[in-house]
Amino acid sequence: MEEDEDNIEARVQLANMYEGEQEQEGREEAFLLVREAMNLEARQGGDGAPSKPRRRRGPLTRPRKPRAKREKKPRDPNAPKKSKYVPRRLINAEKRKQQDLEMTKEAAKNLQALQELKGRVVAGDELATTVWMKAAKDLVDDFRSYKRFYPWEKYIKYLGYGANVPGGQSAVPSRNMKLAAMAERLQQNLAPAEGGGGQGQQQEEDAAAAGAAAAAAAAAAAGQLAIKIPQEHRGIAFDKWLDIFLDYAFSLVRAGQHREAYVVCHAARDSVVWMSTENTFLIHVAWASCAVYAGDEETCVAIARYFMRDYMPGTDSYRMFTAMCRVCQTPVSWYTSGPAQKFILRQIKTMDNIIVKSKEQQQQQPPEEAGTGTGASGSSSDIGLDVCLLTIYGHILFSTTSYTYALSYFARAASLDPHNCLINLSIGLAYAHYALKRQATNRQYLLTQGFAFLFRYYDDRLRGGNNISKGQRMEAHFNMARAYSLVGLSNLALEYYKKVLDVADEEDPEGEEEEEGKAVGNEDLTFEAAYNVRTICFLLGDLLGAKAVTDRYMRLGG
Repeated sequence: MEEDEDNIEARVQLANMYEGEQEQEGREEAFLLVREAMNLEARQGGDGAPSKPRRRRGPLTRPRKPRAKREKKPRDPNAPKKSKYVPRRLINAEKRKQQDLEMTKEAAKNLQALQELKGRVVAGDELATTVWMKAAKDLVDDFRSYKRFYPWEKYIKYLGYGANVPGGQSAVPSRNMKLAAMAERLQQNLAPAEGGGGQGQQQEEDAAAAGAAAAAAAAAAAGQLAIKIPQEHRGIAFDKWLDIFLDYAFSLVRAGQHREAYVVCHAARDSVVWMSTENTFLIHVAWASCAVYAGDEETCVAIARYFMRDYMPGTDSYRMFTAMCRVCQTPVSWYTSGPAQKFILRQIKTMDNIIVKSKEQQQQQPPEEAGTGTGASGSSSDIGLDVCLLTIYGHILFSTTSYTYALSYFARAASLDPHNCLINLSIGLAYAHYALKRQATNRQYLLTQGFAFLFRYYDDRLRGGNNISKGQRMEAHFNMARAYSLVGLSNLALEYYKKVLDVADEEDPEGEEEEEGKAVGNEDLTFEAAYNVRTICFLLGDLLGAKAVTDRYMRLGG
């Protein structure tokens, strides 16, 4: 291997020698050698496809001229020699320390470049962004190559073996089945040793993470000096390393490399350094931001499920799920997918079980204890069905045209919050859409029920009179007009569209014009209402009315 760095057979023989050792470091070195051999084999042999057989030369084939053999030039003894291969475990301590010092200097240099170019990158300088991303990539790769920061199976994935391949197959195709079997055997032997309580590497990783805290507490209790938990790597604090990871992920997704950004976020999540709740939350929020920027609804749903699972019960996590799916300009296929639907239904059933058990315990209590407000009744008062969760599941069923099932969950939500405008609007639209289906049993009843809830929404939305904003009044009038247009009552729809335009013609109160459009519910719907009025006028043959609405409300820059 010192004379020929691309020798595959030498690596295989050396791996066989290391495999027989009892220490885990020897087996790790054997696995790394096998991985290098498979990579070399893939580079030298291409895709491993069998070569085509040569055609035999017939008697009429012209004989080829013999090629002149090239004489090998003698090697100059004064020429610099190639770097010899030395396993990492055989490097002496002094040389290893020298390598660490050089890598620390390089990390400090890259960190200084990041800090100096930060302002230019924010300003949009492309050249500075390229240099900044190269320095950030070097730092991220250096951190990921440090074995103590990752479990062994994650470290293997970083090296390129078995990463992102379904079924546990090798990421590098191997023509040598014996070599592939050896790599699989080594991987299976290393994984239990890492996860089953191995003494060497596991103790080192525990010292780098939360296990060091327990050792420090034990040492302090015994009256000894406490073990100092490392807070930095290469002279850079771990919090700063996390900022570098996340900033680099944001830069990748802005450059259109969202898959690479996901890999960086995944590497930050897998590290044993950032296992605290705050760091994990920050990593997943950054991951979600990358998915939203890339418009990847599949990843948005996956990350939102993490928040709903680990922060249950939590209305904010449910709202985050819907918001992330809303901002992705993609179809609702992942929002209404089977896994997402079953996941939310399981959470509803979990809450139902909690409430049923708490009520059973409350009924079993004596009346005097139940009336005091202490015990199970006091603790269960804070646990109840989440209106947001029920509404989300109802909207998922609504999107899949399962209106009857959606109405049942909307009704449960309305029983908890009867004056919620969104719930009443959803119930009214569900009844209206159900009435328009071909197999609807009683359309008049369904439409009557639907518009009863729509008018309840309309009254609740306009409660407050002129004290509410113009955007909220426009929204109420516009939704009623759209509902009448849905069932084909254009004459009634025109009345509410005109109310939208009348609100638009009102003078803005002092200070409201600046706030208009900055919050949800304050959108200006003048153009949408004018467009619908013009369309209705065209359908009814009123061309002059359509022209008048267009000239007044639909002029660009008017």
